[in-house]
This record gives sequence, structure tokens and C-alpha cells, in this order.
Amino acid sequence: MLKTLLRRSGSEDGLEALQLYVIAVCSDKMKYRLSNGPSPLYFDCLLRLCGKTFPFIEHPDILPTRRDGSHRDQFFLDAIPMLADFSMTKIPNLEKVAQLALEKKPFEVYNKDTYMEYHGLLCELLKCFRGSLTDLVGLKSQDVKQIRQALTDVRIFGDLLWTMVRGAAIEKHLQTVADFLDTPGVVKVNKGGVVGVNKEGVVGVDKEGVVGVDEEGVVGVDEEGVVGVDEEGVVGVDEEGVVGVGDQEFEILKPFTICRGKPLQPWESYRDWLRLQIVYFDAIQTTT
Repeated sequence: MLKTLLRRSGSEDGLEALQLYVIAVCSDKMKYRLSNGPSPLYFDCLLRLCGKTFPFIEHPDILPTRRDGSHRDQFFLDAIPMLADFSMTKIPNLEKVAQLALEKKPFEVYNKDTYMEYHGLLCELLKCFRGSLTDLVGLKSQDVKQIRQALTDVRIFGDLLWTMVRGAAIEKHLQTVADFLDTPGVVKVNKGGVVGVNKEGVVGVDKEGVVGVDEEGVVGVDEEGVVGVDEEGVVGVDEEGVVGVGDQEFEILKPFTICRGKPLQPWESYRDWLRLQIVYFDAIQTTT
């Protein structure tokens, strides 16, 4: 199918066809990642912050450039003129930064004048990306033009979100709002040593390594403490007592999970969650 798709297109159109093909094949998985695990909590938390005022914090430890001297936010800078024309969020200060970059003058993408604009834009793109995915996955039409438009909407919003998530400014921003970020509930152990269930219904193990169970007596974790789930999100084990495995990518997002020898901080969990949402666009960008 892919060979036929590319053969019928010119070289430039072939690249676009490849991008749309990747989205068509992976759209169900994209929507699943944006709708399950910690996604609703993280998504809603970021959107709630749009209605709050939070102070700007400097983060000089996050370098804006790569080793080769290129700017980590260059793709975002390139996208700002288009975002200014079509987004509902007003970004005059980000426009000024993009102009300074174009004129090769000193600039800071994330500063006291741009940080609120940056958050508003991030939330708008997240909403548009989720909306376009929902429309695509739910599309019942067989009309080629409608299908192509739905695929193109996902590509555009996914590309724009990618420019933000893969930059340096996102790390500065998430650290700025770190105190306001919600995280999944923590598994509790009662005085009798019985493992509790958190608000998400996830069971765990106590300090003695005893496996916890839910109200139905279903085992919820393996020896590594990883919660097992089936496709419906139900915890359980097979006949051999092996815990079922769901989307392991959600497991490594948990705050304070040991990552590279140290606990994953909540803001890093949000960063990795955002990267997970646009991971297919990493592959798409590699082709362009």
C-alpha cells in the first residue's frame, strides 16, 4: 500500500503522502496515548493553568543551543509567524523574539514577556491536536477529500506541537509551573500491611514486597512492581500467574520512577508525556 501511495505521487507530494500514511496507520495509538494512563490528568492540569497567574522563573542551567551551535528552539521560531496568523492565542512578544532571531540579534525564546503566551499556545495546540485525532479516528466518511483533510489536520497540529515539545523552552516552562503540576495518586499501605488502591484504581506492593489486590482479589503488579493491565485497562494475571502488561510507556512516566540513576521529577514526567504524544512526528520529521 505504501509503495503504491508513493509511486502515485511526485517527490514532494511523496513525502507528504508518507507523513499522512504514518498518521493513518498510527492514529488509533496516538489517540489511545492521549486518552489513557496519566493523559487525562496531565492534559487537564495544563489546561487549568491557562486560567491562573504564576510567576516567571529564570532557568539559566538549561542551555538553548546544541553542541553544533544550532538553537534547540529553531523549529519553533520558524513556526511562530504561521502560529501568529492562525492561532487564537495572541503572541506579540513571541513574534518579536522570532524577528530578533531572523535578524540574528540576541534573543531569549522563554522570558518574562513570553512565558504566558507560550503556555497559552501550548494548551491551544494540545486541544487542537486532540480534537483533530478525535475527528480522524471517528471519521465514517469514505470521501477521499474528507479523509485527506482529517489526516492533514492531524499532521499540521502534530507538527506544530512537535516544534514546541522538542525545544529547550518547554523544559524551562515545565520547571516554571512545577509547583502547580498534578501527579497520579500514590499507592497507600494501611496499618495491617494491606496494600491499598489509589484514586486511579491501581494496586501496588507494600514495603515487604507483598503484592496488593483490588476488591475482586485480582493481582495487580509483577515482581518489578509494574502494574499489569489488559487492553481494557483491567489488572490481572494469566493461568501461570504472570502479570499482564499494558502500555509500558505509561509506566516509565510515573513521577519518581528511577530514570538514569535518579528519580524522575514531576516536571520531567510531563515533559516525557508530551514527547510520547508526538513520538511519531519524530519519525516524520526525519523524512523531511
